[in-house]
Amino acid sequence: MVVAEEIKREKVIFKGDWKLQLVIDNFQNNFGPLTELCKEKLFNRRQEFWTRYVLDLLICNFVVAPCLISFWRGTWDHSLIYLDERLFNVI
Repeated sequence: MVVAEEIKREKVIFKGDWKLQLVIDNFQNNFGPLTELCKEKLFNRRQEFWTRYVLDLLICNFVVAPCLISFWRGTWDHSLIYLDERLFNVI
Protein backbone atom coordinates (compact mmCIF):
# COMPACT_ATOMS: atom_id res chain seq x y z
CA MET A 1 0.00 0.00 0.00
CA VAL A 2 2.86 2.37 0.72
CA VAL A 3 4.23 1.93 -2.81
CA ALA A 4 0.84 2.74 -4.35
CA GLU A 5 0.61 5.95 -2.30
CA GLU A 6 4.09 7.02 -3.42
CA ILE A 7 3.19 6.39 -7.07
CA LYS A 8 0.03 8.49 -6.67
CA ARG A 9 2.06 11.34 -5.17
CA GLU A 10 4.59 11.24 -7.99
CA LYS A 11 1.85 11.22 -10.63
CA VAL A 12 0.37 14.36 -9.04
CA ILE A 13 3.76 16.06 -9.29
CA PHE A 14 4.15 15.27 -12.99
CA LYS A 15 0.54 16.09 -13.86
CA GLY A 16 -0.02 13.42 -16.47
CA ASP A 17 3.37 13.52 -18.27
CA TRP A 18 3.61 9.72 -18.20
CA LYS A 19 6.55 9.49 -20.63
CA LEU A 20 8.74 11.61 -18.39
CA GLN A 21 7.55 9.56 -15.42
CA LEU A 22 8.64 6.35 -17.17
CA VAL A 23 12.10 7.78 -17.91
CA ILE A 24 12.52 8.91 -14.32
CA ASP A 25 11.33 5.57 -12.93
CA ASN A 26 13.74 3.68 -15.19
CA PHE A 27 16.61 5.95 -14.14
CA GLN A 28 15.79 5.46 -10.46
CA ASN A 29 15.61 1.68 -10.86
CA ASN A 30 19.05 1.60 -12.46
CA PHE A 31 20.96 4.33 -10.62
CA GLY A 32 19.13 5.12 -7.38
CA PRO A 33 16.55 7.60 -6.18
CA LEU A 34 16.35 11.22 -7.30
CA THR A 35 15.50 14.06 -4.94
CA GLU A 36 12.16 15.79 -5.19
CA LEU A 37 13.94 19.00 -6.23
CA CYS A 38 15.55 17.19 -9.15
CA LYS A 39 12.22 15.72 -10.24
CA GLU A 40 10.57 19.13 -10.10
CA LYS A 41 13.37 20.67 -12.19
CA LEU A 42 12.97 17.92 -14.78
CA PHE A 43 9.23 18.52 -14.91
CA ASN A 44 9.63 22.30 -15.20
CA ARG A 45 12.21 21.93 -17.98
CA ARG A 46 10.65 18.95 -19.73
CA GLN A 47 10.77 20.59 -23.18
CA GLU A 48 14.51 21.12 -22.82
CA PHE A 49 14.87 17.54 -21.50
CA TRP A 50 13.07 16.01 -24.52
CA THR A 51 15.00 18.21 -26.95
CA ARG A 52 18.30 17.02 -25.52
CA TYR A 53 17.07 13.43 -25.35
CA VAL A 54 16.14 13.40 -29.06
CA LEU A 55 19.36 15.21 -30.01
CA ASP A 56 21.39 12.61 -28.10
CA LEU A 57 19.50 9.81 -29.84
CA LEU A 58 20.19 11.29 -33.29
CA ILE A 59 23.88 11.94 -32.61
CA CYS A 60 24.42 8.44 -31.22
CA ASN A 61 22.57 6.66 -34.02
CA PHE A 62 23.76 8.67 -37.02
CA VAL A 63 27.26 9.85 -36.04
CA VAL A 64 28.81 7.78 -33.25
CA ALA A 65 27.52 4.33 -34.20
CA PRO A 66 28.56 4.50 -37.89
CA CYS A 67 32.02 5.77 -36.91
CA LEU A 68 32.43 2.97 -34.40
CA ILE A 69 31.24 0.32 -36.84
CA SER A 70 33.54 1.53 -39.62
CA PHE A 71 36.51 1.64 -37.25
CA TRP A 72 36.04 -1.96 -36.14
CA ARG A 73 35.37 -3.18 -39.68
CA GLY A 74 38.63 -1.62 -40.77
CA THR A 75 40.44 -3.13 -37.80
CA TRP A 76 39.20 -6.63 -38.53
CA ASP A 77 39.83 -6.34 -42.28
CA HIS A 78 43.37 -5.13 -41.62
CA SER A 79 43.95 -8.01 -39.19
CA LEU A 80 42.95 -10.49 -41.90
CA ILE A 81 45.38 -8.91 -44.35
CA TYR A 82 48.11 -8.99 -41.71
CA LEU A 83 47.48 -12.64 -40.88
CA ASP A 84 47.43 -13.72 -44.53
CA GLU A 85 50.53 -11.83 -45.66
CA ARG A 86 52.76 -11.87 -42.60
CA LEU A 87 52.01 -15.09 -40.82
CA PHE A 88 50.88 -17.47 -43.55
CA ASN A 89 52.79 -16.02 -46.53
CA VAL A 90 49.71 -15.95 -48.74
CA ILE A 91 50.03 -13.50 -51.59
